[in-house]
Amino acid sequence: MIVLRDCRILALIFLFVTSLLSGKAIMGQTEHKSIPCTLFDKGSNGAVVEFSGTVESDGVHSVIIIPESCPGIALNLKVESSLKRTSWWKRFSSTLSSGHPGTVDKRVTALFKGVVVRSADPRVLNIELRRISEISTLPSPK
Repeated sequence: MIVLRDCRILALIFLFVTSLLSGKAIMGQTEHKSIPCTLFDKGSNGAVVEFSGTVESDGVHSVIIIPESCPGIALNLKVESSLKRTSWWKRFSSTLSSGHPGTVDKRVTALFKGVVVRSADPRVLNIELRRISEISTLPSPK
């Protein structure tokens, strides 16, 4: 079990580092119902997006969202403190903290809506969350 957990953590770190090194960033003001991968290449700072994605988290330091339609992209999850009082955030947070914290022992998917924002480092992509719905959890394959 320790080896599986260590592999999942290494995979999470690999995805995050790969997204940083890829140099993909976005800029703009349009709304997208799903994320076209080209959005990350050409950029749209401030683009409102809604997409299905998989959650990767170590349960302590970070939560990364990987859009289903763009598996090579990783978005850092950012949430305003006022939104952490909403029922959908509480459900999402509870899902991540159940069992082992993070996604070491489970696969979490959901429908995310938010604003994609570049950080000071143009290689880092963030999503400022506005809503999460359709949260689904499955046990990790053993």
